[in-house]
Amino acid sequence: MRNRLRYTIYGFILAFVLSACGGPLDKSVTESLTPEESEEVGQKFPDFVGVYERFIFPEVRKWDDHSLYKQKLKKLTYGDFMEFYNLVYHHDWKEQLSREWEERFDLERITRQLDGMVDSLITYWDNYIAENAPSTYVSVELLEIKKTVWDDPEWNIRKLDATAQLKVVPLRGTIDKMSGEFTLYRTDKTDADTYTLAEHLGSGKIEIETPFDVPIVVECKLSVSSSWFAPWYDYVCDTPADVLTRKCKLHTGHPELMVKGKKVNILDLWDAKPFYLERYKDARSKGDTFSSDYQLYREQFIKEHIDKEYMDRLPYIEKRELQMLYEHNPLAFSLFYSDATTQELLMEWGWK
Repeated sequence: MRNRLRYTIYGFILAFVLSACGGPLDKSVTESLTPEESEEVGQKFPDFVGVYERFIFPEVRKWDDHSLYKQKLKKLTYGDFMEFYNLVYHHDWKEQLSREWEERFDLERITRQLDGMVDSLITYWDNYIAENAPSTYVSVELLEIKKTVWDDPEWNIRKLDATAQLKVVPLRGTIDKMSGEFTLYRTDKTDADTYTLAEHLGSGKIEIETPFDVPIVVECKLSVSSSWFAPWYDYVCDTPADVLTRKCKLHTGHPELMVKGKKVNILDLWDAKPFYLERYKDARSKGDTFSSDYQLYREQFIKEHIDKEYMDRLPYIEKRELQMLYEHNPLAFSLFYSDATTQELLMEWGWK
């Protein structure tokens, strides 16, 4: 009688323990399920089989049983993961996060700030480029054009060798090196911006490899277009050198310099000017404020000058959704998005 009572009590205890386990939903995702258990889970979560095959099984299988991550996953149940999975696709956070974005970034106020500073920033960079351009370090002057002309009986053409003697003057101290191109125009114009291709007589290169801190004279080969390309070849051959020197205008553009061991290059100066300033201003003046390009310029402008953490509404909502999902269940998050992606996101958010 006593033994029967003891077994009865043990039976109740065992039944209680088994009932407390709650079935397959309370099993760890590291444990396999029987077909019957999968069917039982599927009754509550119709997507379970597809989710298991796509997310749970592949991710769990690739980890060694003794890995720390696999040990952590033992605490995650099928039920918890499926609830997380449903939350990914059926949460109602967007309106809340949209309001959060509006409070975090008052875009009207920020835009007023941008409009108030864009002109001064453009002026600053234009002045900076003008004050540091290679042309402020060195000037070049045409001293003399020299030439030799002879007939080539074999080809029945005139041959021409021409050079341009140039005076190079350092304006701001020692120039370590200089490399650039020059062009000669046969024109009476005084504004280099108005020179035309038709007035292009010839061109050449300036290469100075040794430092200089006083004016120097360099002689550079002058290439003149052949007569079947332009009439200037015959003109140079037939015109006295002193007349050529007097009638031609020199244009040097922007040479590349080395000054105190540092490169001075107009392209680098142009690149230093933030590209978004002019484009933001143009878009605002045209009223083109709904384009993706405008939003890109505005975002870059805000990040550089007002708030480096700024982002547009949609990216902000997407980021915050991920953060809230992670906070809801970090283990389920790492299984759904993969542990590697989770670690990258945590680093990106500054949460690790």
